[in-house]
Amino acid sequence: MKILFISNIPTPYRHYFFEELNKKIDIKVAYLSKTELGRNWDYNKICNPKYSLFLETKQFVYKRLSFYIAKNYKQIIDEYNPSIIIMAGSWNYPSTMQLIFNKKYRKDIKVGFWSEGNFIDETYSKNYFLKKLKKTVYNSFDFFLTPGKESDKLVNHYAKNKNIIRLTNVAVPQYYNPKNRDLTKPLEICIISRLMERKNVFGYIKAVKGLLLENKIKINILGDGIQKDEIKKYINKQNLKNINLLGEVEPNCVKDYIIESDILCLPSFRDPYPLTLIEAMFLSKPLLVSQTVGSVPEVIHNNGLIFNPNSSKEMYDRTLEYLSFDSKKMHELAENSQSIGKTKFEPSVVIQNLVNDLKKVQLETNN
Repeated sequence: MKILFISNIPTPYRHYFFEELNKKIDIKVAYLSKTELGRNWDYNKICNPKYSLFLETKQFVYKRLSFYIAKNYKQIIDEYNPSIIIMAGSWNYPSTMQLIFNKKYRKDIKVGFWSEGNFIDETYSKNYFLKKLKKTVYNSFDFFLTPGKESDKLVNHYAKNKNIIRLTNVAVPQYYNPKNRDLTKPLEICIISRLMERKNVFGYIKAVKGLLLENKIKINILGDGIQKDEIKKYINKQNLKNINLLGEVEPNCVKDYIIESDILCLPSFRDPYPLTLIEAMFLSKPLLVSQTVGSVPEVIHNNGLIFNPNSSKEMYDRTLEYLSFDSKKMHELAENSQSIGKTKFEPSVVIQNLVNDLKKVQLETNN
């Protein structure tokens, strides 16, 4: 079995997955570009040349989003001769449509779509033309890979009765046993996020300002973005001394910040299936998560609290609720978090299940 993945750019959160999958089956990963706007990763560190290559593409940008037209699709496909092709990225890339609308020339190859979007923030369904186009694109795929229930809803909305294979996000398995919370100190909250409106970090800071001023909580924020200066100005103006804007942190140091925290918070308005939550669960951290995060059905089960990101009161109340928990309750939440992480997101199990499911797809092709 030979699998060809076609993705937009190399990313650190996919590198580990491809490295582990490559140990199980023969894969090739063809990227459309080395980088995009706002993505500052060194592709040399997250792109293994043993199985990776870059397509010849024409890139153009619209509203800070990159789109691609690939020049040598057929050449790469014919040279590698895969059993299965899996598209990753956005359904509306010209390169996505370019592949599926020309796939008839190799009818022996099954084509799947790795869909990480979720139905919570779906907007195209309100636009007749885009809805029609999206249905056409989705129904052109033979199967889908999805990380969770909200993504399943999105697929079924546009392409009913398609084969859906579960592929939860894969994080490097680093484990840490629960630690007892010191109730004499402020509740230490870790937020790992880009600083932009969609991530709602600024909104959360404003919502819990009173708790910061009362020295009941402390927030460490790992990440950078266009709102950084605005947030920094607000922090100084309000004299919020219990917030640390740490900027971009080296990946190998992120684990330490999570371990030292009491909880991990993700207040996003939109966030499909963030890897950060899985990493925090492996490290035994209770969660405080926006209800519009796509993976809530998979990650929250007696190990955290959820809130409406549009409600300052709910963000404040749920944070205050954590302050009411004693050490025993916090320890229970932490244990539950790691247990869910190991049960649902253990990489070796996730990857082996994927390999088994792809073998079934290959058998269907051969038959």
